[in-house]
Amino acid sequence: MLEIGPFIGWHTALLHQYNPKHVTLVEANPECESLLKNQFPNDTVIIQDIFHFLEQNQKTDVVVCCG
Repeated sequence: MLEIGPFIGWHTALLHQYNPKHVTLVEANPECESLLKNQFPNDTVIIQDIFHFLEQNQKTDVVVCCG
């Protein structure tokens, strides 16, 4: 699962109720990095603009973007 712009993880917490195998969080705001890593230690947290991330041509089953 890829979540675009999780900010501080409100929706991420809800998404975890569905027990995804893996979650990648791509957030542009570097101030959110430590909070996301502490709150979701098993997730991959990437601090990067989503457009740059998408250029890497990675595949995912589900994409979530709220906001």
